[in-house]
Amino acid sequence: MPVDIEKLLTQWSPISSRDMYLNMVADSLAKASQNAAHTQQQIQTITVTNTALGSGLIYAIAAQGSKS
Repeated sequence: MPVDIEKLLTQWSPISSRDMYLNMVADSLAKASQNAAHTQQQIQTITVTNTALGSGLIYAIAAQGSKS
């Protein structure tokens, strides 16, 4: 049996409550989007750091090898 959310909201909740509900949903979606962007930035920072550390390790090994 399908549930009509719009009909239930109209029937059981006043206009102000519906507006608050819609604002909460919009705010929640905005925060989720912001968290995703922040996570993406953190992943990029970790990737750049790992690349720099890996390159430094390769150069250090190469320098040790050239001394021998």
